[in-house]
Amino acid sequence: MYCVVQELERKIPSIGKPKRLVVQSHKINNQEFYTYCHSEEKLERPIKKAYKVTLHRSYRENNKVKKMQDSICTIGYYDFVDYGYYDFVVDRIIDLYKELNMTTHEIYSLVCCKLNPLQEEINLKYKDTEEYKSYKAQEETLEKYRKAKKEFEDKYGVGNFDYCYDVFLNLRNADN
Repeated sequence: MYCVVQELERKIPSIGKPKRLVVQSHKINNQEFYTYCHSEEKLERPIKKAYKVTLHRSYRENNKVKKMQDSICTIGYYDFVDYGYYDFVVDRIIDLYKELNMTTHEIYSLVCCKLNPLQEEINLKYKDTEEYKSYKAQEETLEKYRKAKKEFEDKYGVGNFDYCYDVFLNLRNADN
């Protein structure tokens, strides 16, 4: 028994993470406060690959060698980045273990040997993309925002920060 990972080409590129954070302003009782959301404009993911994962096994029937193939799943290139592969393979492995007369751990080990290096390679390449860098910058901005908001609210009370500052920590309303 062995695992095969076949690379496929998709026709349509997938859509990635939002390009940036956007400040939104709202009014309650004539007081303006600020929230944020992610932009509707998303980064395009140029790689159009997917990977079909199958298990192959040989057996003898009437002194002839026959081959069987069991499909596990097809995983998109960016699914490795966004989710990993475990959720894609686990249900099918559970379905196959009785049929193959193997434990789920044995089947999972066969699949992992092929998919772990692929996932590491994809994740490493992804870290050089504009999407990853943009996402990390947004996460850094949000972390600074959360920290400043907590410090502010510890000092001045809960619910006041968003009346004064936006997500980029720009002072918007000095009167509050």
